[in-house]
Amino acid sequence: MRIHSVPLAILVSISGAALYAQISNPVRALVEGDIVNAATSAPLSGARVKLERSQAEDPIYGKVDRQGHFTFRNLDPGFYQLVVDVPGFRESRTSVDVSVPRPASNRGVLGGVVTSRPQSQIPQPTVSKKIDDDGTVHATVSAPMQGYASIEGKITDPYGDPMPGAIVEIFKLPPPPSEGEARPATAANVIATIVADSRGEFRAARLLPGTYWVLANKSDISHWTWQGTYRPTYYPAALDLASARPLKPEAGQQVRADIQVLRRAGVSVSGHLLGVPASGSPWPPVTALRLEPVTSEAFIPDWPFVQAKREFEFKDVLPGKYTLYAETDDPLSDPGNPVNRRPLLGLVKEVEIGQEDVTGLDLALEPVKSLSGSVEIVGDCTAAPRFVQLLSRHPPSPEPARAPIAADGTFEVQNVPVGRYDISLSSVEQPYNRIPLASATKGARDVLKNGLESPWRDDDILKITVACSGQGVRK
Repeated sequence: MRIHSVPLAILVSISGAALYAQISNPVRALVEGDIVNAATSAPLSGARVKLERSQAEDPIYGKVDRQGHFTFRNLDPGFYQLVVDVPGFRESRTSVDVSVPRPASNRGVLGGVVTSRPQSQIPQPTVSKKIDDDGTVHATVSAPMQGYASIEGKITDPYGDPMPGAIVEIFKLPPPPSEGEARPATAANVIATIVADSRGEFRAARLLPGTYWVLANKSDISHWTWQGTYRPTYYPAALDLASARPLKPEAGQQVRADIQVLRRAGVSVSGHLLGVPASGSPWPPVTALRLEPVTSEAFIPDWPFVQAKREFEFKDVLPGKYTLYAETDDPLSDPGNPVNRRPLLGLVKEVEIGQEDVTGLDLALEPVKSLSGSVEIVGDCTAAPRFVQLLSRHPPSPEPARAPIAADGTFEVQNVPVGRYDISLSSVEQPYNRIPLASATKGARDVLKNGLESPWRDDDILKITVACSGQGVRK
């Protein structure tokens, strides 16, 4: 048998041609799609589109034609982020995969249609992917855009004059609580807080379609200049949420919410403070008292507040159910700064105010105590708790009371101020870095369910259990 040899020059020529063909015809990608109004399915010709690949690369901008269609050609295969922006609509971001499939596939559709976050109520883009006959990786996007809504209006006083500087709160309500579940006193999700202009007018834009409540309130500064009988007023003219009317703007709709603030005189609530020690010093003890409505959606509260030595009086209190908080501080602990003074006595009490003045309401203040307790860890916590923190439910406090956890698991929070608290553990000294708890009890009180109320009469310690499975989470 005779073997025929092939000249080396011919082999080099053949392989070079193949290499040249591969280089001159690399795999390319194409992304195209349509931008439409989710409410009407009409094309949006005013859309701006761009593809982002990484922070190190400049984005690629594209144009949308009159039919809302766009095309990005001759792209490098890979993963992109498609960003669509239309004035008056919610921005849309979609992951687009135009990478080369593994293993190589026949021509045609790959994987069908992909929809991100299918459980969201906001319309989501869909992406389909295929390989064209020329080998191009081809992705097609359908992007329905969610139009924004807006609420505008004017705030006037009881006499019809504009109220410049009025605070307008636009909020949503959470789902109804489950049976047996206590609803917090302030449960609203405030979407926007706007200050009315010099004409008393306001406008909240870029709202998603939904159900909203609107509340007109006085600003903190205006408490001292406007009449005390002006009340926070819900749209259209209500002093409580039960009598208010919600607004339900749809996509692209602008609704109006004019509110005339109501004027309503309240009753007087007065009484005596019992248990406050006598003092002959230049700084006698002063007790701060606050009435907080049991049910209130106001983000900026207008709650009755007074300071007293032996006798107190609230004026213009509207009928309703309230939680009364009273705290007496030690004036000698920091004579120059009342904020830093150590609490001595306090009280948390539920009161109901009717249509008549309340007199002779005697309040027996209890000593404020320190909170002692222990932390038991069950399992392997990768982030062991180092701090106990008391997160204030009411009255709100920007700084939580906290204490370090000793090596033996014990802790002591000194002189817990008056209030209602949730318990939190943290591996660092930050109030929002929380470790989930398995249980927390103080005597017969389930603190995880009912919170902690200061001051308390018992001397029981707080027992906390943390159950971990290796990642610092509850089992």
